[in-house]
Amino acid sequence: MKKLSLYFIQNTDTNLQALVSFLTPDDLVVLTLISQAFHKHIRMDDANAKANILSKTLCPGMGYFARAISHCICSVKSFEPIVDCAGLGFATESRPCAKCAVNTCDECRIHVLYNFLTEDSGFDQRRWWAGFCFLQPEAIAVYPPKNSEEDAWHLPIKDMKPLHNQARIHIPLNIIAIGDPEPLQRILDLDLGTHQFIEPIGRTQYPYSGVQIVSSLNMIVNKRKDLTCPSCYQERWKKGLARCSCTLRKRFLHRWLCATCYIQEDRADEDLRCHAPIADEVGEGHSHVCGCGAEFTSEAEPKVMCNWCKGEVQGPQQGAENDVASENGEDISNDEEEGGGEGEDYPDEDHSAADFAHVPQDEFGFVENHDHSLSVYVNGECIRGERLGRSVVRQWMRIQGMHVECTCCRCSNRIADHIYADDEEDRDDTDEATEDDDSSEDENLSDLEEVESAAGFEDQWGLD
Repeated sequence: MKKLSLYFIQNTDTNLQALVSFLTPDDLVVLTLISQAFHKHIRMDDANAKANILSKTLCPGMGYFARAISHCICSVKSFEPIVDCAGLGFATESRPCAKCAVNTCDECRIHVLYNFLTEDSGFDQRRWWAGFCFLQPEAIAVYPPKNSEEDAWHLPIKDMKPLHNQARIHIPLNIIAIGDPEPLQRILDLDLGTHQFIEPIGRTQYPYSGVQIVSSLNMIVNKRKDLTCPSCYQERWKKGLARCSCTLRKRFLHRWLCATCYIQEDRADEDLRCHAPIADEVGEGHSHVCGCGAEFTSEAEPKVMCNWCKGEVQGPQQGAENDVASENGEDISNDEEEGGGEGEDYPDEDHSAADFAHVPQDEFGFVENHDHSLSVYVNGECIRGERLGRSVVRQWMRIQGMHVECTCCRCSNRIADHIYADDEEDRDDTDEATEDDDSSEDENLSDLEEVESAAGFEDQWGLD
């Protein structure tokens, strides 16, 4: 290492920068620690010079490791991953992080949707794609965007590349539910200054779960909301308060942000004082608190600030949601190319809604189609294809006695399907004991722990 340090010093700045491109930031720090001459030569004590040299190093792979820790692969054990880091030789773009200036590759920067998992035809006789929103653990199903070039989506898996921030997003793979895939491009450009929540344009009434599809993104959006009392609001207004116009695209895609800096910003959002609910004296509700200590109940009208841009979140504008949907050319409500609306049947199949008239209200009736795919009848409606969550298909396969991969978090990758019969009994016993323990300790619980079940209380700010 000392010889390498002397070699750097003896060469020109041009050669130095070229050689630095083969080092990680950690390697660079080691060099500066063992050689004061080298430290002085590259001016590591100068903030601008340090940022410049760090922007030319290899990606340190922090996002790659953060994703390995955060993303739970239990529900995607049969999928093929397409992920690596430029610092390990993967051919992908690298840029300096917008915040810390450390050179970060496209696989290690933060993405709204990491779309890098593919499974060839198996479940429901079709190819599946999956990904993760931000660094959240649950894998979600994704589908190619409508009216897009699909060649990149249907290449042999060995030839595929990650398709981050594209697709229509769907139900988490571990949830038994049905829903209309939501176009991500619409959500990325949604003005969060006039839309306090991300509303799905797909169906939300049972059996459809449109709200569940966007819930993980709403968690991120709601974290940034900072409730401010009238006094603090006036102080901000005097200094010049703009309206929030943040979008997920501007916040996370236009800014090339490394995973480490994202985690720091995410924690800053979580640490906002207003996110800590304060139980009222009778235990029927709770309030939130401004940074100055002023409390708000559901009857109050605090101002909602954005912790990203420090602007004001003013609430929805009439018709704005529909305008965004129209601009992106998406209309899920009319997306019935697969047929099977309420009371409709498939003339080329041997089953109809009448065959499932005996199925209780809100329960699923399963039937196999001629192509060995699945149709689900619920409340007289036939549903199939993309709208079926993967766990719905998985449940039907288990009922039929078919082999399905295990998705528990206790098994190695792709272990044969099984059920821990003895553990199920132990778990039941443990659950009963836990319930007994919980009931015996109710008198010792604080009021704050009972807030979540407060009757009739609704959080109008979306902070809980």
